[in-house]
Formats: sequence, structure tokens, C-alpha cells
Amino acid sequence: MGSGQAILTIKMSMQERQEKGQRLQRDTAKKIVELNPDLTPEDVKSCPPYKHGADIIFSDKAKKKLKIKLECKNTGRNKGVYSQYEYGTKHDGDEELILIITDEGGKTAEGDDRRPLAIMDRDYYLELLATNERYKSWIKKQMKINHS
Repeated sequence: MGSGQAILTIKMSMQERQEKGQRLQRDTAKKIVELNPDLTPEDVKSCPPYKHGADIIFSDKAKKKLKIKLECKNTGRNKGVYSQYEYGTKHDGDEELILIITDEGGKTAEGDDRRPLAIMDRDYYLELLATNERYKSWIKKQMKINHS
């Protein structure tokens, strides 16, 4: 760094970090409800801080429909993932969404081989999930109509 340049770092308090994480959880829960009109805010809730388990709490109805567990991590440790995502946006094809496949290799704490992970835009993933559920519901209705 040249003369007079300094790196500005802002230390966040524990409360500020919790609020930041809670905001991501609330935004995610809200997006799920928006995309799934048959679910209510009572079906999809943000987990309070320091409570063990998934970060988004689903009712039985939501669990049956979505079949996912959500962990929301709002941390600066994911900078590498974001730089990979941004790198992907520089390729041809503005209409295409980015899906990162990453594999660290190695073993889990239980000794199992780690599986590759797929990382994509949250809103796109939730829209895909909701659309798939609506499509499956439509197919079931069609099958009932055709068999009547």
C-alpha cells in the first residue's frame, strides 16, 4: 500500500452478526412463502439464534412439499464461492444462470467421502423448487382426470 492508504476494517459485535444472519433467514423464509402460495408464514419460519437444527423451520406441510433442510450462512468466509460465481458470469450467454459444482474431496467427520456440492442463486433455486412442485401437482391432477 502506498503512503496514506489504509485498510478499513469494521469489527462487528456478536449482536450485529446475529442480526445479519437472522435477516438472511427471514428473507429466505419470506421468499419461500412468496413462491409457494399454499404455504403461510406459519409454515416457514426463521429459527431463533442459538437454537440447534435447521435455520429455517418448516411445518409438516412444508416439509412434505419441499423435502429440504436449509442452512443460511451470512459470512465473509464464502468470498471464494462468490468470486467463482462472478467468474462464471463473464462467460458467453447472458440468459444462462450460473451453477457452480465444487468438490473439496476428503472425508466427512463420519469418514464418508465428501460429495460434490452445487451452488446457485438462491432465488432461482427456490423458484425452480416451487415450479417443480406446481408441475408435479398438475401432473397428479391430470392423471386423476384421465383415469376418471
